[in-house]
Parts: sequence; C-alpha cells; structure tokens
Amino acid sequence: MNSSPWWNRFGIDQPEPPRGCWEDESTAKLRTTDIFCADHDRLLALNLEKPSAARWVWLTLAALAVFGAFLVAGLSDNHLPVFLVATGLGTLALGLPLRRYTSTWPAVLAYWIGGTLTMAVLAEAPTGAHQVARLVLLALTLLVSGWFLYLKAGVHDQTATTRAVVLPVTLGNAALLACAFVAVNPMTWFPEVGAATLTALVLVGLAGWLLAAVVVLIVGFVDGFPTSVRPVEPLLNRRRPPRRRRASSNIVDQISSTLDLALKFVGYVLGMSGILAVNGVWFVLVVTARRIRITVIHAALRALAAAFAAATALGVTIRAIIAPVSLLTLGGWLALVFARQTRDYLVTDAPAALGWSLATAVGANAVLFAAWALLVTGGDRDRAEPLRSAAESAKIVVSYWLLLQVVGGWLVGLPALLGYGNVRVGWFTYGCSAVLVGAFALNQIQRARAAADEHAVEPGTSH
Repeated sequence: MNSSPWWNRFGIDQPEPPRGCWEDESTAKLRTTDIFCADHDRLLALNLEKPSAARWVWLTLAALAVFGAFLVAGLSDNHLPVFLVATGLGTLALGLPLRRYTSTWPAVLAYWIGGTLTMAVLAEAPTGAHQVARLVLLALTLLVSGWFLYLKAGVHDQTATTRAVVLPVTLGNAALLACAFVAVNPMTWFPEVGAATLTALVLVGLAGWLLAAVVVLIVGFVDGFPTSVRPVEPLLNRRRPPRRRRASSNIVDQISSTLDLALKFVGYVLGMSGILAVNGVWFVLVVTARRIRITVIHAALRALAAAFAAATALGVTIRAIIAPVSLLTLGGWLALVFARQTRDYLVTDAPAALGWSLATAVGANAVLFAAWALLVTGGDRDRAEPLRSAAESAKIVVSYWLLLQVVGGWLVGLPALLGYGNVRVGWFTYGCSAVLVGAFALNQIQRARAAADEHAVEPGTSH
C-alpha cells in the first residue's frame, strides 16, 4: 500500500486491481475504469457477489424514485427534482470509473456534489450573488492549484531551494492571474473591484517574483562561495626602488646626491602607493566580478532546477486540478440546463425543449468523461484506455437507458392517462417504445433464423 502523502498520489494514483462479477472473476478483459462486466453486461459495483432479492428491491425502489422525480417536476413545474436526479447520475458517472482510485474519487465527488448543489441554490439568486460565487470559486481554484503545484514541485525536487523559490512565484502568479481575471472581467462574471485592490494584487505578484529572485541570488552566492578564485594578475607592475647616483668626494656633491636620492625615494613611495592602490582596487573589482559570475551561474542553475520542477508540477496541476475543476463546473451548469429543459418538455411537450435536454445530457456526460479521464491518465499510462472503457460502457448504458426511458415514460404519463395531471406520454416515449419493440422483434426473427439454420444442418435431416 502506498503511504506517501495524497498530493504525491493525486492525479497519478495507482488503482486497486479490478475484480470481475460473481459469475466470472476473471480480470483478463477488465480495465480499472470499466463499469460493466465484459461478458455479462453486469454493473460490477453491484455484482461482485451474487445479488440478493433485497438488492433488487432497493434498485427497483431507486428507479421508481427517479421516475417519481420526473413526475413531480412536471406536475409542480419545478426543475429541482430533475436536477437532483442529474446530480446523482453525475455522481455515478464519476464515481464508478474512479472507484479503484482511492486517493482521487473522494475529492472529485465532494467537489461535484458540493458544487452542483451550490449552483442549484444560486440559480435563483440575484446576479450579484452569482458574481461573488464566481469570484470565490476563482480564488479557491487559484489557491488550491498553487498549493498543489508547490507540493508537487517539492516532490519532484526535494531541495529546500526549489520550494523556497516556487512558493513566492506561485503566490505571485496567483495574484497576477486573479488581477487579470478581475480586471478584464469577461461578460461581467465577477463583481467590480476597485483600483486599490488591483494595485495591491499587482504589488503582491511583483513582490513574489522579487522575493524568489532574492532567494535564488542568496542561494547562488552561498553555493558559489566555496569555489576558489584563480589568482589575479596585477594591473600595474611594481617600480624598482631608486639608487643613489655616484658622487665625488666633494661634500657638495655628496649632499646633492643624498638630496636626489631622497627626492627619488619620495617619488618611489608615492608611485608605489598609487600602484598598490590601483592594484588593490583592481583585485577587488576582478574578484567581485568573478564572484558575481559564479553566483549568477549557481543561481541560474538553481533557478533552472526550480523552473523545471515547477513546469513538471504545472503540467500535473493543470491535468489534475485546473482542467477537472473547470470541466466539473461546466458539467454542473449543463446539469442545471438539462433539468430546466426537461422540466419544460414535461410541461409543454415542445420538441425544442427535448432537443436541448438531450444535447445538454450528452454534453454533460462528455465533460464528466473528460474530467475523470484526465485524472486516470497520469504517468506512463495508456491515454486511450479511458476512451475504450467509456465507449464499451456507453453501448451497454444506452441499451439500459432505452429500456428505462420507455418504462419510465409510460409510468410518468400514466396519471395523465387516468385523468390526473398534465404530464402525458410524449412522442419521444412513443418513438423509444417503437424502437424497443422493433429491436425485440428483429432479435426474435434473427434467433428464429439461427435456430432454423441449425436444424437444417443437423445429421440425418431430410431435405
């Protein structure tokens, strides 16, 4: 069992091994994201053991509750019951493929359920509440993404320098992104923010980058300080000391020679002092320049290591946090639109409402698939495996959905047939019923032909 922190496993979580249904426990054909048994089309989550009669009773009651939600939505002209059903179905669409990823599915379902229910509460709220909610979502997404990026960067490169550099840069970038979103404010998604707040966000962003640069330079200096510096060649060569010129025994000539030597010595001392001063300054400048070069090189190496760790972590953060959050939010909005359009169809039987209902249902399932597929394709895993698994599951789901649609459509429309309510059996239910009857008849014809062909080739059969 992997005991590393959840942020080290989230998005690259190692799944538990798959299990087959109770009749055939073989896992050779199963993927970790498969929902149905490959041979029996059974829902694996409910058929690991042979189902009891009580389980079938509970499933029947759950189906009746779903049908009842549609009936209540039509009778009360309220989309909320359908929205609750859509939220539950979305929970299954996310939880069933991710059930083997124990570090992933709790957070995904918590955000999906909490986000969709919050969206339902805000649906009837004024525009200002919507803007505040979007601003809060933006802030939470940036904070969680930045925190996750910081943790993942520390996992990739466990040096303290990388963490000390990535942290202020992440906070700075989050502040700059928040400032950009709020300043541009596309389609007035967010409330108006004053210039002082925008300025503060810009200053926080610049301060983060400045702090990271200071940290990199300090670490570069500390790393480069033990590096030895080669000897510095003097800029000016030393002068030779003066010599006394030869003089005669004449006392005047002796005094003149002594004075000349004294003057030359004073010049020599002044010259040497200047040479030593110039060479000293030259030494300081050369050593400083070389230290600066060594510091910059070490700082650049540290910065590159931190940038590489941050870039690697950014890819995981986008795939595991930012993109799924965006997709789940979009899926929640589509579920809300689906509930409203379905309510309109139940009340008015309008083809346009039915078309929008089906389109949003397909769109919601597509974005939810994209969300969970991003979370299970980390590392070196097969990117096409979720698509194959979803395609096989979709074929089975469609057949079950068609049957439930026909049964549910007639049950929901039954009270109107008996004179109660206005939710009648619509042309969509009639069409699905015709398709189901046609498919059943075609299957019976094919079975009859297969039986006749088998009987015709039996030994001893007269022709």
